[in-house]
Amino acid sequence: MPDTALAALLSFEDEKDDRVLAEGALPTLNERVELFLRAKYGEGRIFAASERAAARARILGAMENNSAGELNAQMRTDLGDWNAEVRVRTDGQRQSPSGIIARLFGLLGPLPVASYRVSPTMLAAASLAILLLVCAGWSVAWLYSARTAESAVARWREVETRAGRIYQCDSQSTGGFPFHIVMQCTGATVRVAWDQSTIITDAKQIRAVASVLHPNVLSVEVTGPIWVWEHNEPAFLANWTQARVTIDNMPSSLDRLSVSIDGGQFYRMTQAGKELLLTSERLEAALQLNAGSDKAGPKFDITAHLAGGFLPSGPLPSRPFQADATAIVTDIPGDGPKDFSARLREWQANVGRVVIRSARIQQDDAVAVAQGDVGLNYAGRVEATLSAAVTGPYAQFVESLVRDAAKHNWVAVASDRLGTVAPTNIPVRFVDGAMYIEGVLIGNLPALYEFPGPNTYTSRPAPREGASLLPR
Repeated sequence: MPDTALAALLSFEDEKDDRVLAEGALPTLNERVELFLRAKYGEGRIFAASERAAARARILGAMENNSAGELNAQMRTDLGDWNAEVRVRTDGQRQSPSGIIARLFGLLGPLPVASYRVSPTMLAAASLAILLLVCAGWSVAWLYSARTAESAVARWREVETRAGRIYQCDSQSTGGFPFHIVMQCTGATVRVAWDQSTIITDAKQIRAVASVLHPNVLSVEVTGPIWVWEHNEPAFLANWTQARVTIDNMPSSLDRLSVSIDGGQFYRMTQAGKELLLTSERLEAALQLNAGSDKAGPKFDITAHLAGGFLPSGPLPSRPFQADATAIVTDIPGDGPKDFSARLREWQANVGRVVIRSARIQQDDAVAVAQGDVGLNYAGRVEATLSAAVTGPYAQFVESLVRDAAKHNWVAVASDRLGTVAPTNIPVRFVDGAMYIEGVLIGNLPALYEFPGPNTYTSRPAPREGASLLPR
């Protein structure tokens, strides 16, 4: 850079430059950019925007590498020295330009520009304030959700009471803050009206959990044992190591309901005590709204799976079995407070069906499969047509069952039919609750609700082979 340009740069003839340097004030960032460019390129030049941007970037970069306090102190000290050097005159002239240039670049090198930084104490205080605000907002939201859930449960219990189902708790509580809403009912009792009788179910504890972020999904844990009372007498007993029900609701209807039971034990109560009906390692069942459903007659898909099951009264009581089934239930009655028997009557009036797509049970080499259609008649009794197939010990069991039933009912059946039950296409039919295999009456199932009136029920004989059993 020419000495004449540097001399002109440091002559400080401009009144503003003299005032800034004389008073010891800190030049602004734009002033330092101007000084830097004039010192580097000389006077009388118009600097391009790119040159000013590059100078500004260099200055700002230097600011990040220096402490604010150290820079301010150093800046004031150096500027004081610089002012002194500028104003000191020897033989009536300013100091040598080369000395001032050296001082100027010494100042611009580390960039003595004050930078503002937030202290750690201020950052900590601001972070704490934000955290407190978020926690307070979340607490209010959780309390609102909890109260909303309690109100929804209260309204649901009112509707259930009108439908003949009464839910009571010895004690109940709400908790689960901050991420869940947990409603716990200890000593739960459910009274269900069924025709002319009342069924009472007692549970040790019911615990319902919903996430604040997903309130439409409800997980219910039931602690056994569960007692079922009918006519003030114990009828059934169930217990398990873990039982869970998951309910997924859409805004206006049930979307999915699933049940899982681990280590289940189910008993029937008799005068002699309890009789074991079934044990299982794992039992799963799910009810899923069918995609083809409509408001007039919604449909639900049903899936069930049982593993490690034992049937003490079955054909192979000492062998575990596995069972799987898929079905679809059609024409479910609409919403409204109704008891179960009223819903069954409405379902039957809608010509509702349970279409068994596949059912399979296996114990070692014994296998039984079935499919078919199940419904109810006006008397609440089962009407069904099924096609079954059995192999191994199951085939022998069916042969023995048919033979004993034929002898008991004094039915003459061809011996070739009794001795050779085919492994496929065994007709199983239910007519007015009566079960027939190969046309032989095996037994009767009770009505699911009372017949609506007298003198309207007539028994029907065993159906003709191939006749439809379902009501038109």
